[in-house]
Amino acid sequence: MVRLVGIFLILGFTLSCNDEVQIKRLFTYPESNQLKKFKVQKDSTLETEPSLQELYISLVSNLSEQIYPQTELRSPQSPAMMPSTIKVGGLPILSRYLETLRNKIDQEKDIHLLSLAMGATLPETLTTRSSISSLDQKKIDILKMTLAHLKIDYHHMGYREALWTQSHSSDQKEGNSHSQWINSNIFDLKTGKPLVNDHSLSYAIKKVGDTAVGIIAVTSYDSLSNEQKNEMNGIYFQDPLTAVLRTRNILKSQNVHLNILMYHGEMNCPEFLYDTPIPLSEITKFNCDPNKKKNELYQLLSKLPPKTIDLIITPSLKRTAGQILGTPLLGLPRPQSFIGLAKLVINDKEHEIDFSKSYILPPLKLCHEVFAGLEDCVLNASKEEVNERRFDFLENTAFGLIPSKFLGTQILPDPILEKFINGK
Repeated sequence: MVRLVGIFLILGFTLSCNDEVQIKRLFTYPESNQLKKFKVQKDSTLETEPSLQELYISLVSNLSEQIYPQTELRSPQSPAMMPSTIKVGGLPILSRYLETLRNKIDQEKDIHLLSLAMGATLPETLTTRSSISSLDQKKIDILKMTLAHLKIDYHHMGYREALWTQSHSSDQKEGNSHSQWINSNIFDLKTGKPLVNDHSLSYAIKKVGDTAVGIIAVTSYDSLSNEQKNEMNGIYFQDPLTAVLRTRNILKSQNVHLNILMYHGEMNCPEFLYDTPIPLSEITKFNCDPNKKKNELYQLLSKLPPKTIDLIITPSLKRTAGQILGTPLLGLPRPQSFIGLAKLVINDKEHEIDFSKSYILPPLKLCHEVFAGLEDCVLNASKEEVNERRFDFLENTAFGLIPSKFLGTQILPDPILEKFINGK
């Protein structure tokens, strides 16, 4: 029996036979057969093949700041024939990418999707229930419609969302519900319990075959500004260590096998976009070297029992992959332009992640159009020698642009969202 290994591992598609400098498609996945491109062969040394489940994780961030597309500029050193700007991101195009990903995965057996969002959902000026302007309400309406449209499984709840959910709900029932906002260390002062209602959860559980994956979410109080702290009437932030241990014990009582932590806080790692898949078996090579004394996430992990957390999701990490004390991190630089991606292969009998088959994947760029020759929309690669080869190759196609594709599907902005955002 064969098993699917990679939805995206064909990213390093080579357009040159030159072994010294390869021209690669960067941060796009246009081919329809990428779900079946790589397979794991049965291990002949095993009497029975373990049951493997694949869990793909998508990460978006700061939706309130990317309602409209962004414009990227070419560098001054770029050829004159190259377009001077290119359009990326925006909620209508993001919606189509996520919709396509979910549709493709839903067609496959033993493959699952966990779609996560972090960062601010609600407008910056929304602080109390009495300060909602007509513009704020318009943004809230747009973002609520977007969340329903994107079918994001869970959205990390920050202080703005906490204030909003507290004033828009009276259902104080703990546990799982159909909510999209989640946070484990925000408490309601009135009840002395986690802020849980018909809009928000304190944890969640994702079933992946016979394996239960718990989702814990914490926000660093220290990451908030003094102004934000002064606005938090009626809520308080529990210490992350206490919150993680408390929530882990609840999940353990519900027979949860693996735990994912969504973390929002400060991290001092330089930005970097990895353009090749990183196996979790090699993740220890990708240390972001945090200041151990000041880094709350490092302090948290150093005090937790081993293997309490199996994967950390944090857009605070300004690179696509990293690790702290051996725990893998999925990050998201430039959230207005990319979707973060990871693939976990889970042994469904042992309920463990197979690190040799699991990857932090290169992020997906939210292209509206792509260069016909390469099928990506990167104006400036990180290495000059790569840029030169790309320029030479693209000159043969006159830097022509075509609509982008993702997993064989042409990607056009969602017309419903586009119409609603533009007020038509």
